[in-house]
Formats: sequence, structure tokens, C-alpha cells
Amino acid sequence: MTPMSTEGEQTTATASRAGSAERGVAGRLSWGLADQAASSMSNFAVGIYVARSLGLTAFGVFSLAWVTYGVVLNVSRGPGHPTPLVVRF
Repeated sequence: MTPMSTEGEQTTATASRAGSAERGVAGRLSWGLADQAASSMSNFAVGIYVARSLGLTAFGVFSLAWVTYGVVLNVSRGPGHPTPLVVRF
């Protein structure tokens, strides 16, 4: 025999699932933002360190190589080639 539920109980269960889904989205969003912030700060720190360590010409060469790497990386991760960490099952 299955227990009977009232409409109020069903509404509460639906609201609970919706709240849980919103918390899940907020959690994933906050981790993505934290990851991007850490990546940006570390890239900035490496750039400052290299700029202080190298001369003007060598830093220019490094900067061109770094920008080229970034462009190639972004093109390779375009919409036609999703990264495995983004694929959801």
C-alpha cells in the first residue's frame, strides 16, 4: 500500500527540488569563477615575474610566444572541439 499525499506535500517536494537545483547551479558557477580568478592571477604573476627577470627584448619575445600560445589554445578549444571536462553525462 502506498501512502497518500496531499497537494501541499507535493508542492513542498517540488519547491525543494527546485531549490536544490538552484544551489547546484550556484555551486558550479562559483567554482568556475574561482577557477578563472586563480588562473588569471597566476598568469598575471608569471607575467610580472618574467618581465622583471628578462630584458626588454627577451620579454617582448616571451610575450609574443605567450600570446601565440593563447590564441592557438583558444582556437583548438573552439565550439567544434569541446574539452572533456565540459561534457556532461
